[in-house]
Amino acid sequence: MMGPYDEYDWRSYDLSEMTEEQRENFKRLLAYRKESANRPPEQRLTDANLPSNRRFLPIFNTFIRSAFPATLDPGEFASLDQLEAAAATLFNPDANSAQILRKGFESLRSLAVDDEQMHTLQYAISCLLMVAMSSETDRVSAAADRERDQLKGITARNQAISLTTDRARAIAADLWEQDEEQLIRIGDMAQRVWSVMIDEGLSEHMPEQADRLKVWIKPVAPAYATKGGRAKKPPRT
Repeated sequence: MMGPYDEYDWRSYDLSEMTEEQRENFKRLLAYRKESANRPPEQRLTDANLPSNRRFLPIFNTFIRSAFPATLDPGEFASLDQLEAAAATLFNPDANSAQILRKGFESLRSLAVDDEQMHTLQYAISCLLMVAMSSETDRVSAAADRERDQLKGITARNQAISLTTDRARAIAADLWEQDEEQLIRIGDMAQRVWSVMIDEGLSEHMPEQADRLKVWIKPVAPAYATKGGRAKKPPRT
């Protein structure tokens, strides 16, 4: 006897008429959905915003609701109307394809002359759609993995640039603190910071031109450093 209904637990569904391969495909679909739902909120948000998942998750959720509705009793399969809705979601047809799909299901309905044949037809279509969705899930999962790796690379680069920026500001702030005569303007400081950072081996994440460091170090620049014109030389004694 089945336990309490759990949309992510394959034991909540009657899989007795499925082959072993079909049962495994169905379990994988449920596991994929459960994994997505159980991820930490920030990870779910990141994953949901991956281009592949953003396009696929609404399709997947609608497909599951249509092809395997929670209201089914043990041994029942979705109606042909529900399966047609699931197929339309899976294949995402345009207007011309939608007409072909509709005619195809009309032909399938005409094949069933009694409840037993209808049950067999529902079972066969459910299996076909499940295999198609399983294949699509694998494809999207692989694409999402590539996008996730790419995002990690971008995040790592952004973090490296952030750390390099912090280092540039620390160097500039230290040199300006030593500038008792207040002679170092921001452009000159950018050149000095550039030289120090090159010596420190930080060129990989630096701008190509030293002058562009002015934007990085401006938040720590004293007021005199950003004034126009050249700094006045101290009077000779």
